[in-house]
Amino acid sequence: MEKTLNIYIIRHGEKDKEENGSLTKKGRAQATLLANRLNKLKITKIYSSDLIRCKETAEIISKKIKLPIKYEKALREISSEVKEKPSKHKNKINKIGKFWNKLDKQKGNILLVSSGIVNRILMSFALKINPSKANFMQDNTGFTRLEKNKKKNRYRFWHVNDISHLPNKLRTFRT
Repeated sequence: MEKTLNIYIIRHGEKDKEENGSLTKKGRAQATLLANRLNKLKITKIYSSDLIRCKETAEIISKKIKLPIKYEKALREISSEVKEKPSKHKNKINKIGKFWNKLDKQKGNILLVSSGIVNRILMSFALKINPSKANFMQDNTGFTRLEKNKKKNRYRFWHVNDISHLPNKLRTFRT
């Protein structure tokens, strides 16, 4: 039986107001609840941005599911201008694209912990659309599951920005 590829794309927990801020108390609680959910999924690898808020989220998950974290610079947060005007930022998009192409060839249940804009770009690669068309958002610890159909060489999105692991008091409501 052919092994499948499931990619779980996670946005970090709530961060404090600083540019490269750490997780808040609420963000750590969000990450803990997400870790409990992910513990049931038989994750085989964890890749994380090396940004503090992503590292902290990944470390909480890693501790629960007992897997090491591979820190990946391609998952490091980038400015929204990169997504809005990808033709002006080809190097940054290509760096994320190279990581995606490497990931796309793997098997197993792979977890990615990163930031919203990088996650949008990753999802745009899965959808085979221009990153500037990826006009969706991910909430803190939003859970997106992609499953690769190897025969058709495309991805099926099973969950998009699922935050059902969070009680209302830990959700960030946007208007």
